[in-house]
Amino acid sequence: MVIECISASRSKIPPYVIFKGEHLVSTWLPATLPPDWTFAVNSKGWTNDFHGIHWITHFNTHTKPLLTSPEDYLVLLCDGHGSHISAAFISYSLQNRIDIILLPPHSSHLLQPLDVAIFGPLKSALANRQSRLFRSGIRRIEKIAWLEHFMEAREEAIHEKNILAG
Repeated sequence: MVIECISASRSKIPPYVIFKGEHLVSTWLPATLPPDWTFAVNSKGWTNDFHGIHWITHFNTHTKPLLTSPEDYLVLLCDGHGSHISAAFISYSLQNRIDIILLPPHSSHLLQPLDVAIFGPLKSALANRQSRLFRSGIRRIEKIAWLEHFMEAREEAIHEKNILAG
């Protein structure tokens, strides 16, 4: 799973990647990684309250320097996942001048701006890379191969389609 964030001005922060596993293993990562990407693990490979608080800290670290005044607020649009509404997440947001706006329940597939307008081309580019492997008979993609495909697809979206540019 990858947590991405982009602003209305199309600036972006480095991704937060969560692998399924108990410990982060160096062989899951390519030798060359983009700067400031964050990697984490958990037993299911999905976000949870632990990752939610780490991600909001990651978000704050990369977005606060963009503000023009320490009195300014950040606005973060979320889909209402439990990790976005935990007490720790909300408390951190309040303490760090981050206003949270939640999309209505069961509507993020329609209203989530990043999924609808931005990440569609990224998801398609990733699916194209993986479908080539599946057509060749490979049924399981190793974590490092998946990450390399994701990095390539993300670069394609950034450079060729001008998505995530910033």
